[in-house]
Amino acid sequence: MKGRFLVGSNEKPVEGNIYSDKSAVVLDWLLREAINGQELSIRNVAKESGVSLGSVQRVFEALVLKGILQTEGIRTGKKFFLKNPKHLLESWLEHYSIVKKM
Repeated sequence: MKGRFLVGSNEKPVEGNIYSDKSAVVLDWLLREAINGQELSIRNVAKESGVSLGSVQRVFEALVLKGILQTEGIRTGKKFFLKNPKHLLESWLEHYSIVKKM
């Protein structure tokens, strides 16, 4: 049998490109709107940024692993806080390439 459900929980998740075009919309929104320390929810960010819930969830998961977002609560009551916006911007700049955009 094959499937994601067979993967052990202690296995490191595969990190996608959180600096791609759609993900960059979420990153931009975070740096513009969430800089003041307000609490965030995946559903609210998806609605306001115009990006799908799944995409926002993947970006948030990667940012939590990098220590950029801080979580509070569990499951559907989970809230996120932008903990380190400077690190987010520096990380984004490291991965940005104008050549890839042409």
